[in-house]
Amino acid sequence: MNEDEDVAVSLHALGGLDPFRTPKKKLRREIERRGHTIDYNDAGFDGIDDLKIILANASSQPIPADPRTGFPLYFDYLLVAEKIAP
Repeated sequence: MNEDEDVAVSLHALGGLDPFRTPKKKLRREIERRGHTIDYNDAGFDGIDDLKIILANASSQPIPADPRTGFPLYFDYLLVAEKIAP
């Protein structure tokens, strides 16, 4: 397996947006525009209960960050769950 290989991921539930290459602000805006509620979490986990996914930034890999805030520009992993508990 080549870890440097370029792989694109898109989810039908996200309207074909790539959750790892779409900037977080744009992705959140598009998800909310489509009528989904995002449960924001200060730890970097954004839950979308009706889609049963959690978007997060908790990787040990360096990812581009906003120079003003220091926060990552993109999500670096996604969890698909049958149920998201409070």
